[in-house]
Amino acid sequence: MTLLTALEENISLDSVFNPSSLILAPVAVAAYLVILGVYRGPVVRINPHELHFNAPDFIDEIFAGPSRTRDKYKWMPRMALSKCRKQVKYSEPTVLMIGEKVRQSTVSTIPHDLHRRRRAPMGKYFSKSNIRRPDSTVQENLAKFLERLENCRSSGEVIPLTNALRALTCDIITSYSYGTSSGFLSREDYNAPLWEAIYSFIKFAHWFMHIGWLGPLMEALPNKVSASMSPNLASLFRMEDQLDIQIQEILESKSYQDPRNSGKTILHGLLNSDLPDSEKAASRLRQEARLLFLAGTDTTATTLASIIYCLLSNPSILDRLKDELVNAMPDPDALPTGAQVEHLPYLTAIIQEGLRIHPVAARMTRVAPDEDLHFHTPTKDWVVPKGTPMTMSARPFQRHPDIFPDPTTFKPERWLGNPRLDKYLIGFSKGTRACLGINLAYQELYLVLASVFRKYNVAGGSDRGPKLALYETSDRDVAMVTDMMAWLPVAGIPELLIQTDGICTGGRLSKYLRLSFDYLINRNHPVILILYLVLLVGSETLFIYTSWSNLPTIHKAFTLCSSLAPIFFTYKAVLSSSSTITPRNHRQKMHSYPYDHVLYQPGQICRTCNFLKPARSKHCSVCNVCVAKHDHHCAWVMNCIGQDNISHFLCMLLSLSLVLTYGAYLSYSLLSKQLQQRASGQLDGGPRNEHWSTGLSWSRYAALWSWALAQDFHIGGIGLLALLTAPLAWTMFLYHVYLVWAGTTTNESSKWSEWKESIEEGLVYKWVGTTNGVFAESRDLETEPPVDWPVHSPQRLFRSEDGQPPVTSTDAGGIAASWQPVRGLYEIENLYDLGFWDNLKDVFWPV
Repeated sequence: MTLLTALEENISLDSVFNPSSLILAPVAVAAYLVILGVYRGPVVRINPHELHFNAPDFIDEIFAGPSRTRDKYKWMPRMALSKCRKQVKYSEPTVLMIGEKVRQSTVSTIPHDLHRRRRAPMGKYFSKSNIRRPDSTVQENLAKFLERLENCRSSGEVIPLTNALRALTCDIITSYSYGTSSGFLSREDYNAPLWEAIYSFIKFAHWFMHIGWLGPLMEALPNKVSASMSPNLASLFRMEDQLDIQIQEILESKSYQDPRNSGKTILHGLLNSDLPDSEKAASRLRQEARLLFLAGTDTTATTLASIIYCLLSNPSILDRLKDELVNAMPDPDALPTGAQVEHLPYLTAIIQEGLRIHPVAARMTRVAPDEDLHFHTPTKDWVVPKGTPMTMSARPFQRHPDIFPDPTTFKPERWLGNPRLDKYLIGFSKGTRACLGINLAYQELYLVLASVFRKYNVAGGSDRGPKLALYETSDRDVAMVTDMMAWLPVAGIPELLIQTDGICTGGRLSKYLRLSFDYLINRNHPVILILYLVLLVGSETLFIYTSWSNLPTIHKAFTLCSSLAPIFFTYKAVLSSSSTITPRNHRQKMHSYPYDHVLYQPGQICRTCNFLKPARSKHCSVCNVCVAKHDHHCAWVMNCIGQDNISHFLCMLLSLSLVLTYGAYLSYSLLSKQLQQRASGQLDGGPRNEHWSTGLSWSRYAALWSWALAQDFHIGGIGLLALLTAPLAWTMFLYHVYLVWAGTTTNESSKWSEWKESIEEGLVYKWVGTTNGVFAESRDLETEPPVDWPVHSPQRLFRSEDGQPPVTSTDAGGIAASWQPVRGLYEIENLYDLGFWDNLKDVFWPV
């Protein structure tokens, strides 16, 4: 009797919680129990095709060596947005197609033999000897990471450790694989939007696997559409574009043909390998590059963050590690080498325990296409038919109580007495499809942990020296509880809500509330834009439909024109992206406005976009781009208002203000007409020629308006809505007209407010004296290029910290000059204020 047949016959729920039973549980229940580790039976069927094993003796059968064929389950590559459109023989090259996009990375390869051929050229680059070479990129980037860590310690800044570690591992893998570092460690936010985009992708990966058409649909969408639905995806697309550019440069330069460059990067190695030309196509190289980036970044960083949390939460374990590191590394500031620390027994035990209790890799599925496998139990032998997908999950397996007693406790000592427990670690997978970068990952784990904890102590301890402390972090923040494409923790939520939600909805409500709140508050989303358009278009349509027959001809024409205007200008403001500063238009934007040396100083670099900030620009944290003449980020239009769409925004506000005012007037006219007709026929016993409200008390007046609104609530409701919202629209429009008159922007007005506060505190001084030649000679034309601007100002301001002016200077002509206190903003010239009409011209026809 085969195992599948037995599982199909035994469907009784009575045996679900019997650890000794081989059962078929309902799919949803079984999968949930396996993920949480509640069900610890040896085999559970988790979907109509797939068996989940939690049996230590079956590891070598599922993850067999090179002499036995093990394919990947054909559904699993879908999680990487890969799809096999047709079934082919395993001896043929399998091409994973999504329309015309090819998914041919080694990770997504299904057949055993093709995977082996694709993996071979990359294997030597990740060998232990190659990773431990003297010019290791791990140590180079580790030095930058420690520098950022020390800067945060010195300034008291809270460091987002997981993102910092992701930036570190990304810089390492990109340097190692492509020859050029991503440079994320140099960015102020460690490129946080990219990690949020990857996190969002991972959360939806399992949907791609189970819903076959969803992945191809997402791939078919243009990048701009995908980014509008999830704005952080723009960071992921930019990263992929950078990889594409590097690949194209290598292919066009043919640098890989130079024998001196044959082993320069993994891409050079692939192009110089004996793979056929079809395997060296740019499309396949892109897939390899992207998968190396994804697989080599978040996994190791998450594991490192979890281990660091465990050490800071267990001072006694950290003290023992410190003693070992002090003996091995006498100089706390010296970077360790792999050979120096990888044989330290307690450090090794800590790493193994961290990999055990906080695995990243989710379930790993294999298929034996040409052999039946035999699964043994104390009472019977079972046959697993060939072609059956077989799965093991690292989290439940590595918490098997028979192998790891007290499995939920972080206890490195368990490895000291039994080092061969590592055969039960499956987080890196095993067999022919084991993680390609396992040696690099271990190198990063050893060097980062040794460097950090040789130098830093836990806060609250008796040891002197720099210390680390956890900030608003608990077990929930690192506990791997969600099985997606990788094991993920859940963000902190109040304990009472978690417990209540766990009982009522299985944790779904709190999860969706947290994600929804984060999305609405911190993301560039279309929700407000959609609500605004639905309300505007719906109200206009309903008003026109209801009132059309009662409108005079001229009002019909005005109604149509006025109702279309705000929709048109909203459309223009939403789609305009020319205000965004890119490497392509950066030079042009640098020549748009001069630096005034008050609000904007030359030489300032955006650490996220990695270029000089042009005058009047600002990096938008929501859109994650630099915007020329940045005014503000507008949720109404789901876009930043800047140099090239401020005119559309002003026209949108004006047209909206007019249509609301006009709509309120029309509603009043139509309802007043009805009241006049009613008054003429019913009030005071006969017709009357004067206005219907003449001689009415306030109570009678209000009662009649209530009657009118009830009689025609469509026109009355829309008119009332227009009347109440028109002041808001007019206020916003007039405020921006004032900003145009003042020659400033919303962003700059906040900067002027800061200067005003400093002036009131007596901290601002202005240069007084001859300035011809002084500042012009010191100008760096690279950072402050000349700009054709009608006004030039030599003013220089100094903001003092202690209220004292700088030391008196002498100008270029030998004439004494000094700094004089500024008594008000009226003494400071606004370089960008050219007068109202010229300011307006700059809005509608920018440079």
